[in-house]
Formats: sequence, structure tokens, C-alpha cells
Amino acid sequence: MCKFGFPGKSTVVYGTVINDHMIACATPTAHVGPRALGVSTVPFRLTFNSAEHDVMSLGDSSMHYSYYSHPKIQDVTPKQAFADQVTLLTVTSAAGYDFNSSKEILF
Repeated sequence: MCKFGFPGKSTVVYGTVINDHMIACATPTAHVGPRALGVSTVPFRLTFNSAEHDVMSLGDSSMHYSYYSHPKIQDVTPKQAFADQVTLLTVTSAAGYDFNSSKEILF
């Protein structure tokens, strides 16, 4: 089982064993947690049951999962372009809704 969240406020989902070295977990919806710039980061643990006995948490609590809010678009420039030309668009996010250092954005 995969546990997302803080002790007493975690969500447990069943994991699927892919092979001897890989487990797949479907993430639950975002938890309420510390938020900074549209990001919510929660502890992630693996367990054999939903009890307090974690199989893997890396001991130092360094295993986390981050949820990112969708960016809110503040502006797009230019506002128009010729249909027969390639035009470079500049997309600006609203304050607090950054693109989170994405190297590539698909439209």
C-alpha cells in the first residue's frame, strides 16, 4: 500500500507490483498541507497494511510527493499574429502560480 500525507491525515491507496524493483501507485487528490507558490508537498511511505508500520520511509523522512497547482495565465503576447507565420508567444503566469521550472510545456 502507498501512503500519502502526514501521520493521522494520510490517504492509503493500493499499489500494483510491476516487477521485483517497481511498484505503481495512483495518487489520491491533493492533501491539505504546507503550500508555497501553488505547491503542496506531503510525505510518501510504503506499507504492507494501513497501520503505522511503514516498510519504507527512508528513516529520515526524505521521501515526499509534490502536488502542483495548474498555473493561472496572466498574459499572452502578442495578442494576434498572421496565420501563415510562426510566432513566438510569451506566456506569463499570475503571481503565486508559477510554471515550477518546467523545461517544456505542451499545448
